[in-house]
This record gives sequence, structure tokens and C-alpha cells, in this order.
Amino acid sequence: MIRIGQCNNVFIFPGVGLGIIASGSHRVTDAMFSAAARVLSEFSPALKDPDGPLFPPLEPLRDISYRVALAVGTEAIRYGLTRAMMWISNSRVFGSLLLDLFDPGTKPSTHFSLKLCLIVL
Repeated sequence: MIRIGQCNNVFIFPGVGLGIIASGSHRVTDAMFSAAARVLSEFSPALKDPDGPLFPPLEPLRDISYRVALAVGTEAIRYGLTRAMMWISNSRVFGSLLLDLFDPGTKPSTHFSLKLCLIVL
């Protein structure tokens, strides 16, 4: 039996999609995926244990997705791919937006809608 890894589907794409939506980017670039991969590599158990697995367990998935999204949004802003540059002046504002966006236990709120509108304008 050959095990097929689902790294992109589990650890990369949710954060990439969230970062693109939150930043209002109009393109997806290789630099965004490189930034996502760098973030994921920081969570590898193999960094502390050479015999450990390459990919992290699923427990920190929300944190990984948040940090991937932040890195992707930062790349979008850096390369001028978003109209949101004036609204996202620092990572605190962007990070706050991402935390509001990515909470599977709550329904979207007016607060969420207002922030999203400011980003997309």
C-alpha cells in the first residue's frame, strides 16, 4: 500500500485561500506558496527530532492555517497585488481580521462583514 500525503489539502490550501480572500489579492503567486511552505516547515516535528515525522499533527491546524494566511497576505501586499494596502497597515489589523474569519465555531457577524468590506474596497 502506498500512502498518499495530503499536505497541500490539509496544511497549505486553507491558509492560502484565507490569506488571498482576507487580503483582497487579485492573483496567486509562487511567492505566496513559498511563504506558505516556509510557515509549515516551522511546525515540523523533524526540527526537534530527526526521527520524527515531517508533517505536524493536526492539533495545531488552526494556528498553522492562520500563520499561512498571514504570510500569504503579507506577500500579496508586498507585491502590490491587493487594493487593501491602505487598510492593512500592520500585521495586528490583518491578524485580527484572520482570527475573525477563521473560527469554525461561530457564525459570521456584522463585525466580520464590516471588516471584510473594508478589505475588499
